[in-house]
Amino acid sequence: MGLVGFVRHIQVIREQRKVDVASLEWLDCAFFSAVPALGYTSLIAGATGLIAEKSFPRYAIAGAITLLLPAGMYGAWSIT
Repeated sequence: MGLVGFVRHIQVIREQRKVDVASLEWLDCAFFSAVPALGYTSLIAGATGLIAEKSFPRYAIAGAITLLLPAGMYGAWSIT
């Protein structure tokens, strides 16, 4: 999910730049682009840490969930 989600997120950002239907405010840009990218990066770091048997992966995965959950809620809220 982490790597695939990150790649898909980059594709969505590129498509949003091509289709300039509506201009996004800075808060929308943050919650639709920056926050999920940080969440996916944290998830990838956590998965890498699990493979390497380090002590930080649970915090990285928890941080990823903490970032992705509000970003998803904000996205769903803005649609309704």
